[in-house]
Amino acid sequence: MNHRQMLKICPTLLLSSIAFLLPFSISSCGNKVPHDALPLSVFDISDDGVINGFKQFSDEEINELTNQYRVLYIYHKTGDTYIKKIADNAFAQPVGGKTILLNINKLQFDPRLQLETIGDYAFKNCNMFNGGITIPKTVNYIGKEAFYNCAGFNTNLTLYEVLEIGDNAFDGCANFNVLKIYDWQKTPTWTGSEIFSNWSNNGEISRRILAYNCVDSNAHKVNLFLQTLGFPTNWIEG
Repeated sequence: MNHRQMLKICPTLLLSSIAFLLPFSISSCGNKVPHDALPLSVFDISDDGVINGFKQFSDEEINELTNQYRVLYIYHKTGDTYIKKIADNAFAQPVGGKTILLNINKLQFDPRLQLETIGDYAFKNCNMFNGGITIPKTVNYIGKEAFYNCAGFNTNLTLYEVLEIGDNAFDGCANFNVLKIYDWQKTPTWTGSEIFSNWSNNGEISRRILAYNCVDSNAHKVNLFLQTLGFPTNWIEG
């Protein structure tokens, strides 16, 4: 076998080895990771539990990854390090250019995550994602434009008691049809502007907001607060 043949095969062998070994490391954790999830080894994760995005790959390796995987899965830890933050711009998509997310169509969070922060622009322009997302319960800050222009989402956005949400965090997510809110124990005080702008979906008002398990005395305040964010009253239930 000549050197050119070796260079052509090596990326494929490397990625195949990653795909083969990863299920054994995850299965011991007792959690089911989607079979078509990007492997943990592709992420750039710092020692303090911050996901900075992906490691550097060649175009050939990116092609191999995008042909094999369909889910961006946010794992709860690497080794003994728990994931605490998704960094600013971690997975933001450029206008044009080839990235690992080219053929990814779903974003999923490990239910055991102890994630606290989703940084500014973290998933900006990730309009390839469809379905819905549930923000982990432990998240207390969602940065500005964190999910800006993620217009592919088309079912539910589920939030727990997030302490702060930045400007335009979900701006342009026009196809979510239900915003579910759980376990608010106090009236939210989000200071971000236009958090849910451009959700009108060409004037359609069939979507709705469901506020579950809020403290009884607080439910009315929660609903009033949602109206201040621009949601029509006929969207709000609970």
